[in-house]
Amino acid sequence: MPKAQKSSATSGTRKKHARKAAGPEQQLPLPKEKKPKDKTKGKNKEPRPKVYIPPTKPTAVKPDPLDSQGIAKKLPPELVIVLRRLGKKDTVTKRKALEDLQAEWVLKASVAESDYVLNNALQVSLPVWLHHLPPLLLHYSRQIRLHAAELLIAYLRIPELARGIMAFLRGGATSTEIEQLVGSWCLATQDMDRQVSLTARKSWDSLFLPWVANPVAQEWDDSMQPFDDTIVQPLFEFVKRSVYDPQGVYLELNPVQPSYVPPAHGHHGKGQRPQVQEEDTSSRSKPEDEEESEDDRNARIRTGGLGVIRWFLDTATSSGLDAVPSSSLFWTSLYHGASPPFSDENAAFGSDQPVVRKAAWGIVNSLIKSHKKFVESHLSVLSSSILRSAWVEPQTSVRYVMWEPLLLFLTQFPNAWTESPKLTPSTKYQESESDSDEEDGPEETSLSFSRGEGATGNHPAAYREFLQFLELGCYGSPIQGYPVIVVILSTIPETILGNDLNSWSDLFASFWAALDGRALSSLDRVQASAAFLNSLLECLVFLVKRMTNAQKQAVGSVSYEEVLPFVKGQISRVWTELLARNLRVDENEAGKTLARTLSSFEAIEIGLSAAAWQPIAVSITHSFQKASTTKQDIDHQLSLLECVRKSTKDDATYKTKIEDVVREIFKITLAACRESPSASHVTRDDALTRLTSVISVFGDVALDPSASDVLRGLDELVLSDRTKSPILWVAYLQKRGDVSLCCTLWRRCLLAISAADGNSGKELLAAFLDASKEGLLPTYLKPKDDELDQYAARLVAEAVSSNDEDTLTTVSRLLCKPGNFLSARAVAGMVHSIAFTFADKYRALLRDTDAGHFSGSLQAPLRLLSSCVDAQPDIASSAEIRVLLPDIFAFAYLSEVAGTARKVWSAALSNIHGEEKGELADSIKKMLRDLIADTEVCVPPSSIISVASNPSTGIAFDLLHDLFPSQVELDGMLQALPSDPSDYSLATVDRLIPPPSLWKLEQEPLQAFDKTGLSEYARIVNTLLSVAISDRKLARDNMWLLTHFVQLYLAAKDALSSPSDNLVLFDKHIAHQELKDMITRVETLSAFLLSDISDDNWHSMVTQSLAQNDNARISDTMGRFVYDLMSSSQRKDSVRDSRILHFVVRHLLSGSSASDADQWMLFARQLEKKAPLSAVGIVLAITESGLEPPRLDRYRNELASGILSIPPAKADYDGLLLLHRLSATTPSLESDVIFLPQPRAVNFMKACQQWVTSDDDIDEDVECEMLVIFQYLVPILQNMPGSHWDLMFDMIENNLETSSFSDQSSLTLLTRTLRLLQDIQVLTQSNKSLKAIWKEREKAILGLVRDLVQNAQVVAQSSVPRAICWELALTIAQDLPPALITEHTLSKMTHVLGDPDVSILRMVYPLLQTAAKKRTEYVVIEAGVDTNEDAKFELPSELLQVIQSTLDSQISGSDGMNMLGHLLGWMVMFDLFDNASLRVKMGYASQLRDMNIISSKFLPTIFDLLGLYGGKKKPVQLEMWTLQEYFVQLYDEDAEISANLLAAHLYYRALLHIPSLVASWWGDCKDRQLSMAVANMTARHFSPVLISAELKHVKDPEAAADLAGENWVIKVSNAIHEVSAAFTVDEESMEIAIKLPADYPLHSVEVKDVRRLGVEEKRWRGWLLAVQQIVTSQNGRIVDGLGIFKRNVTNHFENQTECAICYSIVSATELSLPKKRCRTCKNRFHAGCLYKWFNTSHTSSCPLCRSDFI
Repeated sequence: MPKAQKSSATSGTRKKHARKAAGPEQQLPLPKEKKPKDKTKGKNKEPRPKVYIPPTKPTAVKPDPLDSQGIAKKLPPELVIVLRRLGKKDTVTKRKALEDLQAEWVLKASVAESDYVLNNALQVSLPVWLHHLPPLLLHYSRQIRLHAAELLIAYLRIPELARGIMAFLRGGATSTEIEQLVGSWCLATQDMDRQVSLTARKSWDSLFLPWVANPVAQEWDDSMQPFDDTIVQPLFEFVKRSVYDPQGVYLELNPVQPSYVPPAHGHHGKGQRPQVQEEDTSSRSKPEDEEESEDDRNARIRTGGLGVIRWFLDTATSSGLDAVPSSSLFWTSLYHGASPPFSDENAAFGSDQPVVRKAAWGIVNSLIKSHKKFVESHLSVLSSSILRSAWVEPQTSVRYVMWEPLLLFLTQFPNAWTESPKLTPSTKYQESESDSDEEDGPEETSLSFSRGEGATGNHPAAYREFLQFLELGCYGSPIQGYPVIVVILSTIPETILGNDLNSWSDLFASFWAALDGRALSSLDRVQASAAFLNSLLECLVFLVKRMTNAQKQAVGSVSYEEVLPFVKGQISRVWTELLARNLRVDENEAGKTLARTLSSFEAIEIGLSAAAWQPIAVSITHSFQKASTTKQDIDHQLSLLECVRKSTKDDATYKTKIEDVVREIFKITLAACRESPSASHVTRDDALTRLTSVISVFGDVALDPSASDVLRGLDELVLSDRTKSPILWVAYLQKRGDVSLCCTLWRRCLLAISAADGNSGKELLAAFLDASKEGLLPTYLKPKDDELDQYAARLVAEAVSSNDEDTLTTVSRLLCKPGNFLSARAVAGMVHSIAFTFADKYRALLRDTDAGHFSGSLQAPLRLLSSCVDAQPDIASSAEIRVLLPDIFAFAYLSEVAGTARKVWSAALSNIHGEEKGELADSIKKMLRDLIADTEVCVPPSSIISVASNPSTGIAFDLLHDLFPSQVELDGMLQALPSDPSDYSLATVDRLIPPPSLWKLEQEPLQAFDKTGLSEYARIVNTLLSVAISDRKLARDNMWLLTHFVQLYLAAKDALSSPSDNLVLFDKHIAHQELKDMITRVETLSAFLLSDISDDNWHSMVTQSLAQNDNARISDTMGRFVYDLMSSSQRKDSVRDSRILHFVVRHLLSGSSASDADQWMLFARQLEKKAPLSAVGIVLAITESGLEPPRLDRYRNELASGILSIPPAKADYDGLLLLHRLSATTPSLESDVIFLPQPRAVNFMKACQQWVTSDDDIDEDVECEMLVIFQYLVPILQNMPGSHWDLMFDMIENNLETSSFSDQSSLTLLTRTLRLLQDIQVLTQSNKSLKAIWKEREKAILGLVRDLVQNAQVVAQSSVPRAICWELALTIAQDLPPALITEHTLSKMTHVLGDPDVSILRMVYPLLQTAAKKRTEYVVIEAGVDTNEDAKFELPSELLQVIQSTLDSQISGSDGMNMLGHLLGWMVMFDLFDNASLRVKMGYASQLRDMNIISSKFLPTIFDLLGLYGGKKKPVQLEMWTLQEYFVQLYDEDAEISANLLAAHLYYRALLHIPSLVASWWGDCKDRQLSMAVANMTARHFSPVLISAELKHVKDPEAAADLAGENWVIKVSNAIHEVSAAFTVDEESMEIAIKLPADYPLHSVEVKDVRRLGVEEKRWRGWLLAVQQIVTSQNGRIVDGLGIFKRNVTNHFENQTECAICYSIVSATELSLPKKRCRTCKNRFHAGCLYKWFNTSHTSSCPLCRSDFI
């Protein structure tokens, strides 16, 4: 038979309703005894009658005052909306309503008090707010509770509203409303959230506490007192209900909406009513932001109620006791479990709710402190509740709150132990009330406790739980629990814990159970073990003392016969656990505890102390007699024993017993060492070890002088040859005290070390060094002779050479403590050896570019020196180290890791004085001076200057005189250098440099350079420059330095302009930034030194002194410097002197007047014959100043007229010198100065023409200088026709034919030629007559320029003259006539991309771009004309060679190329795709695919520049940049972002022109990280631009011209990235659509079949596939794909047959029609399709009729 249906209500629910139905006075029946179970259980049993228990009636929903009182009609609509939202269930709605009510209404009313309408609306709406306030204050959402509390404060701050609230409570509210409002308000003050609690407390105190100052309360009358019984009593009732039934309180404030359930039948029976089903709160869906379960909500409300009760108790009001129920159900708040043993209820309020239990313990604390009478009157209930809850509390946080009230309760009410219920065996559960429970559930029994009944064994349950508490190690809190155990024991009456050993045994068994059960194995095990040991021994002493006092009071005497064994057992167990380390207690702490216990026992009875000590003494003695005892155990016992001894008072009797045990074990151990028969079971080595331990710990006791026999035996043992134990020797030497015996033993020890081999000697020495470091060796132990000296010398040599760590450590320690081991002579020798080793290695290291082996070469000797200085500071100034102190100084301050060396130096310097210190300083200065000049030294001179400027070194330096050569020495170094320029091409940038034929050639000496590329002279001068920059006064006082600074400046500019092998001061690979820094610093310093001219007659005085060769009138330093410089230049007259003089005079004339310049011009004329080059330098400085003194113009005309007197035979020298002088007088082209009058210019041209046309060969230098003058004469002669133009054009053509960019010697001539040509081109734009002359020669000359560029060879080294020359040539080439640019120009000029000069590449790209356009035009025409299907269209091989070349990010040699050149090669390649036809672009793409150049070269380079390969380099941020275009002219090689943006632009062009190749690479990429990075960057930055460009291209009328036509409609949808094409036939249309994906073109376009019309599906699909292939595989644009589709459709409807293989009229690959016709079936095929058919079918038959096609 089926089981009887089980009631839906649980057993607990049925019991609960039964109790309520019976009334409060009815007692529950006693538990029934459990009936024995039998096999017939449940079969023949009579069914129990079912009793109907009516369900609890749901709380009626309270009407909203807005409607019930008609308040809504009196309020503004906006306020009504806000108030209605307060009643909504949604948390967000409630919170928004509270915020709006506070911000828009209450706060505004508090600010604008005069706003009557606002205040009146809030007063009228006050009942509505108070109606909603209780559920808001107890809402599950913390934010709602907090907002409600804050809003309540805002209400109370408005006096009218505060009076309204009080009036509502005093008369306008019902008792229920008062109870709910005040109760929920008070509960909010005790909210679990601290912020909510504090906020609610402010509002509560401001209204209800009469002792709180409140300005509003002062206006109230006596009839409106806020706090009286009318409020307190309802509050008590609400608080009690919140504790007993928090769910009911919550449902009362938040009533559940009833729902109507229709009846089961159509008609109701008689007397029946329709059922109303209560909404199931358990199954009701919670709001999204509700995180509080029902149990947590009950706990929160119950905790608030308990907090209110405690608040009442703490406010010293006796009425608070009324809120404290006396039933055991209330005190279940203390219990953690579900079934409290002290209550008949099956559920506890504190079950699984620590916060509730903490609040309940707080009430206990308040009751004990302030209401003891209440506790006494309810002691039975409280004792059972408190004691049965305390010992089983599992939560540490609750126990932390529990200890204070628990201890107060036990100390004040110790009889609570006897009041607690006693243990009775009974059944906890009665028979199950359901049949299913009886049948299925197993029989469950437990222990229940009832008041007043006896317990088995006379132990109350609370005491048993207390013992269990001890067994569990204070329930996991030993550090908190154990210290109070002795206090708890003191409260337990003797009836429970008596003076019999049985009760003691149970107690201590519980103690030790915690240790046996590993309850103390926590993170703080040491502290927990210490607390355990201290508590156990305290409890033992306490019980013994209590028993003693009890016996004295009872019989007057005490008997310890029964107690002594118990005490022995406990102390023995303690000692055993300490030795076994089960009790992890610190030895000192354990010793103190044991000593304190023994002292306590001795204070009670000496016999107790002896009994307690006996097991310890026996354990120690036995352990020394057993061979199995380990050394660790021996040491541990001795340490514990020593700690006990130290903690024992001197007058304690057991201290003598400790010393007796020590002497006993010493004798046992000594006998074992001497192989006595009584100790034969212990090995001799173990015995020696134990003997050492005893002597080390208890030497003062064991080596008592009174025991002479024992000491004699020890001496014989130690001095025996068989004994070789270092630790025993050390212990003996430390404790014995006999100087003679100890010195004899010490010499034997030293000899043993010296005689030992290998590591054994080191180990033996290390043992004695450890003893010496710890101070265990007496100071009188010294070596007699040199027992250890030779051995120590060998150790030092080994340590310095092998760098072995162990050896280094040993030697270092030996040098720190040498007194016991080495003689003074040996120590000095070791220090000398170490110091010389350090000096030799450091000097070698200074010249070693690879200083990585520092730790292996210098660390060892330096470490040993440091050890010596640490031990003996005065050794640093000894003769052995003093010689090497300069090296130590250099290393100490020039090395970054030289803290040890500085310590040695400081120690030495403090002990050196007088002349010795001066000599040391001189040697250090000389060494630093040599280091600055030495190019092989790796230390930078700046570091040396920093050291010399550091005052902490202890040496005072005069930087200029101590560290640098004198003026004479430095001038000699300068004169020894070549004075000629390193390259004649420098004349391009410095016109002061004369032609090579005017130079005085000198032999260039071989120069050595340091690691930065500086020669010795440059290194010194550059360092001097740094010093002068930082000390301007030094520079002004030593103006002679400026000559060398200017020379450094000129050399740096030459090296930057033309780096070559001829450089003297610098290596050609020197960093350009270093040179730029030199130039900047010299210019800055020169402007400072040469600008301070305060005397107006200074220039006149200096020039007159120079002319008279008398410097007596010159008094200032700058004037003497200029005088000396001019005098030196007159004597030597070299190119170098001329350039230095020009630099100085140019700065001197800055800010001067024309009269001052005229004085210098006069001096230059006087100097012209003595020193022509120097005179030219002065003249050029005057010309560049722009002052134009009268003598300059006269001098210029004299030179121009003087050329007429020079015959052609003298033109190569006299004429050349005159032209060079005249070129120095040429003004700036932008100035208004007229170079020469026109007649004189004509005469000058005639003279030049006469030279050129004469029979004498004119040197190239002469023509080169002529070109400079011609450049200034062209504007003067532009309107004068004549043969002079032919002369110029002939010279231009001749120079262009003979010059080249690769010839460094011809760059000056070529540059001047191109400048002249450029000036003529500019003038032809505004001069018709000159333009006519130019037209006759234009094609030939520009053709030569084009050929010059095309034939230019790529050089490995770039230079400024070459770049200037290139710039001029490319500027001219930009305007080449179209006839001079052909389809072959690109191929001939592509090689220029390999040039290392970035400026040249920037200029050549526009020309290459123009050439690319020209080639594209030609190829497109060829493709359109050539109908041959086998024709191939390929990229230029020269361009492919460039883009396939090895890439180098820096300027490289012939094996690599510049980054910009490589990227520009790709730019030119993509330029070839622009405006190319589809057929041409397909050919290019096919070639790139076959070469695999995109995947192997292009994309890796681009992605590396964009930072997509991961690692430390992050992807480039492209958000702010436009990627569609890039201006090459703005490329900056020093800015990394320039290359990044160029790479991004190239990637954009690749996606635009060859998307299929990029997509193919991306699809095959195996690197997932790289693939995702590329996809993200493409979709984010490139795809939107490409999609926009494609759609714009479709809408472009010119691009989509082929798509226009009748019946065709093209639509573009920018929003969805789609293009549709529709063709109309007979008013019906067919349509396709092409959709671009978001990451186009990585994913291909989608060709949609929108509508098919009049075409077979197979053919239609072929057309769509053709469009897909054109756009996706053939790199076509959308316009190209739509064009194919249009041709297919058009031809189809024009009776054009399609290919029977691909079903397309137009081939997707060849773009051709089907022309191959079968002779049998007459069908037509594409040639490519037919070829593929033949290959795959391996036949030559027709695909349709199978006849032979050929």
